[in-house]
Amino acid sequence: VTYSVMQPTRPAGTQVTAVKTNNPLILNGTQMEFPAVNIDGYNWLKLRDVAMLLKGTVKEFSLTYDDTTKIVDITTGGTYAPLGDELKDTLTEPITAIASPQQIRLNGQTVAVAVYNINGYNYFRLRDIAILLDFGVDYAESTRIITLNLSEPYKE
Repeated sequence: VTYSVMQPTRPAGTQVTAVKTNNPLILNGTQMEFPAVNIDGYNWLKLRDVAMLLKGTVKEFSLTYDDTTKIVDITTGGTYAPLGDELKDTLTEPITAIASPQQIRLNGQTVAVAVYNINGYNYFRLRDIAILLDFGVDYAESTRIITLNLSEPYKE
């Protein structure tokens, strides 16, 4: 079974309102809080926050930005170099998310995926990151807890 990431659904530059979420996240048996927003019923996370969450795990990835081509490169198995502002909740409502034309490459291959820009950062739908990096993500509606299963493949 092959899963597809969400394609951009709005023209680049379209503004939408995002709402802060406070869903607990369980990673490797540890519950943690993480800054995220809800857009159209989905959790969207800052890409650098996800890189920090996965740092030191089997799903760690590196991030680089090519200022010439304006492309974000994600390299699986790479070492993430933190900037220092990861996992800090700096968002204040109302939050404006802007549909972004940001180009993404995963291990050298261009990937068309929906991206929103909030305060200069790229936000991705959590399930799209799970699809791209191939790990399990579960959501319990009753408790609103998100569990990341890094040793399992993505499935719906």
